[in-house]
Amino acid sequence: MDIGFVGGGIKGDNHDAFDPGSESDGGNSWHSLEMKTPPNSEDELVGEESSEEVFPVFRHGARFGELHLEVGMKFNTKWEFKEAVREFTIQEGRRMRFRKNDGKRVRAVCKVKDCKWVVYASRDHEDSCWQVKTFFNDHTYPREDKNRAANRNWVAGKLVKN
Repeated sequence: MDIGFVGGGIKGDNHDAFDPGSESDGGNSWHSLEMKTPPNSEDELVGEESSEEVFPVFRHGARFGELHLEVGMKFNTKWEFKEAVREFTIQEGRRMRFRKNDGKRVRAVCKVKDCKWVVYASRDHEDSCWQVKTFFNDHTYPREDKNRAANRNWVAGKLVKN
């Protein structure tokens, strides 16, 4: 059974609609396998954005008290990551130490026994940066007023920057 083309055409009627974008010269040019959308349409942009995750990049020079760490955050160098963790622990009044510190990974843990606080970053080979992979920001003890990481070099660095 032949029902004609969509639009109620009559069998044998060769209705050629003018389509300036059509490269075909046949009567059934509406049977296109490709979608004719303008380049850089919104549909393309939405598809591209959703396929890639965008992670925050560490801003060097954040004000004291406004520094935060999160999973996925990217750092340019290992040194920048370590300094950010040090700054964060001073800001939060916590004590930490670096473990598993090598050319591929860095792990900082809380110095208090049985505390689960940990931040782990490793080198991201695609972007040639360091990225936080694990961050568990839950301490089992209260803040401390004294922190050995806030030594005179750290204080002098803060005063010189401002």
